[in-house]
Parts: sequence; structure tokens; C-alpha cells
Amino acid sequence: MHNVFIDKIIAWFIKLAVWLKEPSNIISISAAFISAATFYYIYWDKGELTVIIPERVGVTLTDGDLSLLVPITLTNDGSPRQMRHITNMTLKLTKIEPIDIDPQSISARWRTEFTYIGPHEYYTKYFQILTHFDKLPSAEENEKERLLWFLHDKVDFKSRAAPFALFGGDTEQKLFEFVQFGRGFEKAHLKSFRMQATIETERKKYLSEPVAYSCSNTTLAVNNYKYCTSED
Repeated sequence: MHNVFIDKIIAWFIKLAVWLKEPSNIISISAAFISAATFYYIYWDKGELTVIIPERVGVTLTDGDLSLLVPITLTNDGSPRQMRHITNMTLKLTKIEPIDIDPQSISARWRTEFTYIGPHEYYTKYFQILTHFDKLPSAEENEKERLLWFLHDKVDFKSRAAPFALFGGDTEQKLFEFVQFGRGFEKAHLKSFRMQATIETERKKYLSEPVAYSCSNTTLAVNNYKYCTSED
């Protein structure tokens, strides 16, 4: 009985080998595998959400709290039909130096989305406000400072924090403002900190890689962003 079973298996492999000698049969099998893989990629592959935080972030004080200006890149590497909705974002800052002054760690919530616009567009859009509050470079300032003002892109308000969709295979690069949770920020100077972003979707949470930033002992100003650079 055992030998009969083995003989049947051997006979089946012989038939399979003969069948595979036909090029048309190999083409049929290849087409079936390709079709299955394509179907999975287009309809079923959920993929992951990749979160990348930048080499430079802006820091300022707003109503006594620390505010951060952070460009974030989000990539949904799932199939095109696997949409993700970004519902919330938070930042966790740790190892905030100088460490002899509280706080040594904070969380910051997503408050606003900003965008970059050119200086001439900004000038046209906000000329009356800039003039009224004397925010334009004055004639007394040196020529270099005046030239830099008109060369650098400006930060402009886009919307309050609101969920948005990210389709599979898409990448979004957005500029967000985050504001500190809890009590005020007591440090007058900022030397360095470590930061990690948490992105929440309707399915799960995704974390960025933590990045250490150096601020060169920046003096924090009210509503005036200073920039810290990655040490990694």
C-alpha cells in the first residue's frame, strides 16, 4: 500500500514536469501569479505610515507657552485604495536643556497648519497690516537686513487643526504649529532637546524616529521663531 502511494506521487510529478515543458503553461502560471500580486497591491495591501520630522524646527513663545513650527513628511505606502485619515498629532520633547530649570519634558498639541509663501506675495497680501504695525524693514536698517526680508519665504496661516486624508501611495509635506500642553515654559534660553512625533489615524498610532536638536542657547522670543538644528 505504501509503495502504491509513492508510485502515485512520482507519477504526478512526472506529469507535472511534462506539463511544464509547454511554454504556454508556464506563461499561464506566471500570468496568474502576476494577477494575484497586482490585485493584492491595488486592493488589499494596507502598508504603513512613515513619519519623518525635519532637520530644522522653529521655536517661539506664545502666551507663555512653547510653540513649535515643524514641517512633517507623511508617506502612506499602502495600496492606492487604502486611505488613512490623520486625526491627531502630538509632539513629545524630552531632555530639554538647560535642565536646571523646569520643565525638562513637555507634550505639544497640533493647533494650526501653516504654509510657506513668497515674500512678494506676503507683502501684497498683508501690506496694510505690516505698515500699520511697522513690521516692514525701515530705511534705517542696513541694506543686508532689508534684502534678506524680501528674499526669505514667509509663514502664512492655512487652517486650524482638522483631520485630513492620505491616499495609499501618496506623500504629503505639511507645515504644522504645535503648542505646549500644561503650564507655561519657564526657560528664557533653550540649548537643546529631543523630539518625537506621534501621528494618530482611525486605525492606529505611528511614531517618528526621535531626533535631537541643538538650539545654540537661543534666547526665546514672543511670536518670533528661532530655529534649532538636528544633531543626528
